Amino acid sequence: MSMLSGHGGIDPQHLSTAAGTLLNRGGMASMASTMLIGLAGFAFAGILTETGCLDVLMHRLLTKVRRTGGIILATALTSVGTALSMGVSYLTIIVPGQAFRDIYPERGLAPKNLSRTLEDSGTVFVPLVPWTEAATYMSTTLGVATTAYAPYAFLNYFGVIIAVICGYTGIGIARQEPVRKAAEVPVPAAA
Repeated sequence: MSMLSGHGGIDPQHLSTAAGTLLNRGGMASMASTMLIGLAGFAFAGILTETGCLDVLMHRLLTKVRRTGGIILATALTSVGTALSMGVSYLTIIVPGQAFRDIYPERGLAPKNLSRTLEDSGTVFVPLVPWTEAATYMSTTLGVATTAYAPYAFLNYFGVIIAVICGYTGIGIARQEPVRKAAEVPVPAAA
């Protein structure tokens, strides 16, 4: 006999209790709070970007950064700060990525360093912050509070720490020829 009932649904007699629980938890209605966190995070990021607040913050931060380790540390802290303030994994890549995208080539660092740092520090850190989308989803799906699993999530902490150590020691840092700022590129003479 098929698992599908005659009316196109799933026959509950052929489901285990766990599968039945997962399928009958409320669907989209039960995910409304998680979706609202994401929408609020994207709205907040849009407001900060359009008002120019991020540009001011990044300018002040980057005037103090000189070495490769400092750039990696600033990227990691910005990504963690984005996770804490905006609560969306995607924004921990998008917001700091946009802010630092020109700095890495100008300082002779390959763009893959930026990509790796964003992943090591932002995306992996998000599940540890209880008010983020990922943590809300995990805690409601698994029935385990974020504060209960956070002390055991070593990879999430070590990603940030190792990224900063690599930045200061130079281990695994890809270099390239520094790219000039647009203002420094000479304009060809008119013919």
